[in-house]
Amino acid sequence: MGAAMACTSDLGARFLTQTMRVDRISGAGAELVAPRLSGCASCATKAGCGTAVLNGQAAPLRVTVPDQRALRVGDEVTVAMPAGRFAGLAMLAYLLPPLAVAAVVGVMDQIGAPDFATIAAVLPVLGAAMVPLYLAERRAKGAPELQIIAVERPTGATP
Repeated sequence: MGAAMACTSDLGARFLTQTMRVDRISGAGAELVAPRLSGCASCATKAGCGTAVLNGQAAPLRVTVPDQRALRVGDEVTVAMPAGRFAGLAMLAYLLPPLAVAAVVGVMDQIGAPDFATIAAVLPVLGAAMVPLYLAERRAKGAPELQIIAVERPTGATP
């Protein structure tokens, strides 16, 4: 199961893909599960590495997608997400909060505010910088941006 890779669709758009397994089917759709991915799988020193051990203890990745293809428990599915959507979410998560903090610290420094005032101003701005990411996550509940692009039934399963 699972390496994420980039592929190109028939339309020429870039997608990130991952292979996941159908864990259960409910009224909300199909719950897919996959181990958390990292570079550890291809690393020669993973046997003695603390990061590999910690990664092995991480909870598996779980997402729910609308069951549009008559999926069954145990099916291996390949899901795709537009690469641009992933880049946008990464920017919200990793770029917006530090930029907001840097802007507030710069303004507070320019006006000569004491450190405690700077800290008091940074905390609410940092919280506000997380709001767009929170809203994007709520909008993506059920993973609507994920598309199932391939289904593979386990050997011996009935069609």
